[in-house]
Amino acid sequence: MTERKLDEQKLKPREHFDIFTRALRLMNKIAPGISVLQLFQCLSKALIPYVAIYMSARILTELVTGRDERTLVIYVAITIGSTLLAVILQHLFGYFVARGEVKIRAQHDILLANKTYALEYAKAEEKEIHQLRKLIETHARTGVGGLPHTTRICDSLLTNICSIGIALGLSVGMFRGSAWWMAGLLGLAAVGAIYLISRRYTLTNKIRREVNQSQTEVNLLYDFYLDSYLDENKAAKDIRIFQQASFISTECRDRMMFPFYVNLGKQVREGGKTSALSAALIALLGGTVYLYVALQAWNGYMEIGDVVRYYGAITQLIVAASALSMACFGALNNNICLKLLFEYLDLPEQRHSGSLSLPGNVSQSAIEFNNVSFRYAPEAPLALHDVTLRIEPGRCVAIVGPNGSGKSTLVKLLCRLYTPTRGQIKLGHVDIQEYDFDEYQKQFAAVFQDFALFAFCVGQNVAGRIEYDTECVWENLGLAGLKKRVEEFPKQLEHTVYKDFIEDGIDLSGGEEQKLAIARALYKDAPFMILDEPTAALDPFSEAEIYEKFNQIIGEKTALYISHRLSSCKFCDTIIVMDRGSVVQTGTHEELLSNENGLYSQLWNAQAQYYQANEDY
Repeated sequence: MTERKLDEQKLKPREHFDIFTRALRLMNKIAPGISVLQLFQCLSKALIPYVAIYMSARILTELVTGRDERTLVIYVAITIGSTLLAVILQHLFGYFVARGEVKIRAQHDILLANKTYALEYAKAEEKEIHQLRKLIETHARTGVGGLPHTTRICDSLLTNICSIGIALGLSVGMFRGSAWWMAGLLGLAAVGAIYLISRRYTLTNKIRREVNQSQTEVNLLYDFYLDSYLDENKAAKDIRIFQQASFISTECRDRMMFPFYVNLGKQVREGGKTSALSAALIALLGGTVYLYVALQAWNGYMEIGDVVRYYGAITQLIVAASALSMACFGALNNNICLKLLFEYLDLPEQRHSGSLSLPGNVSQSAIEFNNVSFRYAPEAPLALHDVTLRIEPGRCVAIVGPNGSGKSTLVKLLCRLYTPTRGQIKLGHVDIQEYDFDEYQKQFAAVFQDFALFAFCVGQNVAGRIEYDTECVWENLGLAGLKKRVEEFPKQLEHTVYKDFIEDGIDLSGGEEQKLAIARALYKDAPFMILDEPTAALDPFSEAEIYEKFNQIIGEKTALYISHRLSSCKFCDTIIVMDRGSVVQTGTHEELLSNENGLYSQLWNAQAQYYQANEDY
């Protein structure tokens, strides 16, 4: 993704038009009527300087010629009233536009999040897809371009179009008789200046996009260190015990801050050059116009007030035309960023959703793996190789084996987080890919190794939704061994977990977090339960409590239990032993131990020796 080259040449005029209009439709869908509100806001904003220019010219002419006090008072009143009205209208429409912009910025993040969720799990995990999303977020966050930036582009386009129209109306009559040649020269000079400014602006935007691309790795590091590792609850002890502060400071300085400031310096220098060129050319053209209208007044071709009127109007015209040109090039630049957004939103959602409804007796259906193989990437080695097994309904099955043997991959395939590379997984003699995806996933409750809790209240964490059944939450907290702890919280089920958003939030221990995750899985009350190292963070007493209640917890459900602690597998009906992506043994605890040369027996004896050594010590 960092090799991706973005260039205007890749977008044809028709593509620019289609992308921009699609962005406008999306904006107005998120914030209905925002384009109309922006038009009125920009018209009001564009009028403000011209009211002062036109009325100042009338007042100055009246001061030099008529000197009628009543007329002067009327002109001043009109100036103040018109300016005040335009300012009020600008801010009134601006208020509603700002509300729409807030919606668009918020919805932009929601659009990306929803798309990520809608993608096939394996697709969303791909590095290129992840980097594409990061690049979109970086462009939007830094103001280089994207959907949130489109409202500002529209504001600039509409304001300057309105300004040019008003300026042209006020400039009528400036060039009289033989002065047409002067109009031509000024026009050519203005076009040349606008072209130079626009090209410089385009180069600046291109450099800013390239800088953002080079920032992708920096942003990933930023997210890791500041959002994850340096979170006080996660790394504070490691940083102190292993004296990592100096290492992290050096890492952040050399790989984050130094590249960031180098890139920022490039953007500031290029932006400064563009601003300086724009100011110099506009000042030069404005001075030329001022000289021309002053000579016209000196020779009696126009009134003294017209000098102010025409100079102000032409100067505003040049500024607006230059700004409009830059806005147009800004829109082209923004379209390149929008193309990335729409490329992400248009990614095919490749998961096979299926159409079959699950049978009414799904809890009584067996699970079958038939020659299932899987690899995480086309060039990667097989993580599972020709796995064939059958899990009877209502049984508790333990899956054991060394690290990397494919245990977690197996259950992720069963949950349809991944699709097998080869072979079939069946539920009730039907390929699980044929079932409706959402309906199928509702049949599974899981506690994965990398489970996530959220900074919501306890009840919402257990239920996984805003509304929850209080009685059911308490019941499952009791089964998970966390009820007494939650009863101690000041707000009990309504008390917020973590202090991310609320100062008096409760920080849970690792074991308490795991119990809460178990309670969440129990609350779902699905017919199939997956427990991937569910007691790894529990103390021996809590672990024993969970095992004692295991039959009550599982009930009539089919359960898959992954663990490295073989002593915890004895209560399971069947044990599946995996090694290097294959099933190497299947049986009960006693049957597997009877095979002294089998992997299970070797693993059991290794752990038993460890426990015995501890006891002797």
